Amino acid sequence: MIKIFFGAQPLPLISIKCNPYNYTDKVLLMGDAAHAMVPFYGQGMNCGFEDCSILDELLEQNNNSIKKVIPLFSENRIENCHAMIDLSMYNYIEMRDLVNSKTFLMRKTLDTLLNTLFPRSWIPLYSMVAFTRIPYKKCINDRKWQDLMISRSGKVCLLAFFRGVFVEFLQNRKNFYF
Repeated sequence: MIKIFFGAQPLPLISIKCNPYNYTDKVLLMGDAAHAMVPFYGQGMNCGFEDCSILDELLEQNNNSIKKVIPLFSENRIENCHAMIDLSMYNYIEMRDLVNSKTFLMRKTLDTLLNTLFPRSWIPLYSMVAFTRIPYKKCINDRKWQDLMISRSGKVCLLAFFRGVFVEFLQNRKNFYF
């Protein structure tokens, strides 16, 4: 067994983004067959289970008409499943390159603080993906909004700081020697 383990060649990790998930109204791909992803978010099985839930919801909404539902499933799922594949790859890059970065650790701390202060409107990306039923595409969009808010807040703080320095300089310029 040890000889087999050490003799095996590592295989590449792949992602699969199919579009569409169906062939007419006859064949439907779900789970890894439709959207295999690298395992760095641990959401592959959850995403497959979500496929089942959404298929069930669509069947219920369409009087169990498979012919209607199969194409609808592709239309409803592709965007979110492709988003989850992208999130999985991003999480790999995050774990590989960013976890020791000071700016990354500061962002994690800020996310935790903001989530504590505003639990319904500020959910860290990992928590959104792993612990909620927020659609994956919305998780990405919410994270972009959070990035924008942090960027704007940072700019406002810098402007306030430099304005304060400038006002202090003007009020005390007689004490400065050039």
